[in-house]
Amino acid sequence: MPTLAAVVGFPIRLLVLMCLRWPAFMDALEKEQQRRTDAWLREVFGPDAVS
Repeated sequence: MPTLAAVVGFPIRLLVLMCLRWPAFMDALEKEQQRRTDAWLREVFGPDAVS
């Protein structure tokens, strides 16, 4: 059976790790969204649609 420290410590470590990684994750998500938007604009309006 896990100890109390392990039960309490794991979610806290997970939360800290998520907070540290969140800006990089959001930046990557934003870049991917922009890439998809640009690809869609090129497909609909032609290659000159995106500068």
